[in-house]
Amino acid sequence: ITAGTRYTYEVTYEVEIGNQDALEYTKNVKNKVDAHSHRPGEDIKVSAEANATISKTMLQKEQGNYNTDTDTIHWKVTVNDGQQNIAGGTIKDTQFPNLTDLSSLVLKKQDGSTAVLGTDYEILYENGVPYIKFLPVNGSENNNRYVIEYDTVPTKQGNYTESNTVTYDPPGDSPAPLNKNNSASVKRSYTVGKNSSGAVTVDKETGTQVITWNASFNILKTGVPE
Repeated sequence: ITAGTRYTYEVTYEVEIGNQDALEYTKNVKNKVDAHSHRPGEDIKVSAEANATISKTMLQKEQGNYNTDTDTIHWKVTVNDGQQNIAGGTIKDTQFPNLTDLSSLVLKKQDGSTAVLGTDYEILYENGVPYIKFLPVNGSENNNRYVIEYDTVPTKQGNYTESNTVTYDPPGDSPAPLNKNNSASVKRSYTVGKNSSGAVTVDKETGTQVITWNASFNILKTGVPE
């Protein structure tokens, strides 16, 4: 190095942070760098610090949305936001028994394209209830992020909260399955109102007074509840 010339160096390096086997985590990472320069008759020391928050997410479960026009609940689940290998992993959902039909179950990849049944995933059954198993798409791995959307039928009448739990079970014996919960507010009630100002008429032949009442109904568009 020529005397009197100043140089700037950028040092780049990578380290592994956190438990790589964990399905989800959030960590605060702190790093400190010390620089030490020796010159004849001069000793220079400087330090710099930086903080960062890192996270890895496997499951995100959004709140369900009840549609009064169709009398269905729309659910949305995001799987593998951290893009881990999920080949062989499964998704089970406590609302899958209430699917309007299997065609309402749609998976989309991170680029927005629709996942292909038999290529990205397969549908299996346990006690008559469907569940999803992810397939390898790149050799022996599947690192895709999937958004799963589906519609279900409410399980009760009236105004109530419909609960839902989705479970991701990774391939192998560890780590343990991961559960996420959410719910939907269902307003499936109906009311009957009677017009108290009924019309009064007189039967001219008998002289009998007749009161006619008008009843109004507010019911589901899908029909009168049983």
